[in-house]
Amino acid sequence: MAISRAGPDLGIQLSSLGSGSPDRLLDAAAAAGFRGVGLSSMETAEWMDAGLSSRALRRKLEDRRLRADYLDPLVIWLGGVEPSFDSLKEDQVVALGAELDVPRINVTLAGPYDRSEAANAFGRLAERISAMGIIPMIEFAPFFGVSNLKRAADVIRDAGIVSAGILLDAWHLARSGGKPQDIEHLPSGCIQAVHLSDASAEPQQDLIMETMTGRLFPGEGIAQVSEIIHRVQAHSPRAIFTLEVYSPSLRGADPENFARRCHEMASSAFLDAETL
Repeated sequence: MAISRAGPDLGIQLSSLGSGSPDRLLDAAAAAGFRGVGLSSMETAEWMDAGLSSRALRRKLEDRRLRADYLDPLVIWLGGVEPSFDSLKEDQVVALGAELDVPRINVTLAGPYDRSEAANAFGRLAERISAMGIIPMIEFAPFFGVSNLKRAADVIRDAGIVSAGILLDAWHLARSGGKPQDIEHLPSGCIQAVHLSDASAEPQQDLIMETMTGRLFPGEGIAQVSEIIHRVQAHSPRAIFTLEVYSPSLRGADPENFARRCHEMASSAFLDAETL
């Protein structure tokens, strides 16, 4: 298996390459030139329930010179609402993160937004994650209560967890009405990770469906991906960049070609960012 290491240091959300055996997905990521992967908590737990040990998964990553960048997501439902989709429970995700020795865990706050409740819920969880030596991240999404970049920053500030940071998703930023310039209003260095993909000019009526099936390659939409890269590199130089292009129509049946295209388009966006 040929592994390219040219271009920027990029990761890829492994679940965006489709479902299947970890070997096939990791092979596709490595062959495309990615250096890290984001691990889906649900998918990884299913692999381990089927008999894959954490030690064996770490070995698979090492054999391909890949790192596990984070575990995603840990979903907390606010306002006493019932979950509207399946996800692992908090204890399961925390235990899985510790067993895999990941450096970051991504937290999503779903349900209706109440600033105090959101800060208390995130603060309790972030303190638990931080005590394990893992960085807690919060990801905003336009279809949840913590729906935009400002609310994510407010929750982190109110929670008072110094080690916590933001996962900024380019698609979520565009669909929440945000702009790359909004990054300048955040505390310096607070962005831990960036999900790169692009958004079409016209949003679909069902944003959850669009985010899981209708994303575009970086540079093919209206999300201003190169400017996001440029601003994040100046604002939060330690942030990692991960491709998360959920789009079955673009992926097709060949995860390797899809992964290569993701890497090529992201690399082009990084080159464009250097000219800004």
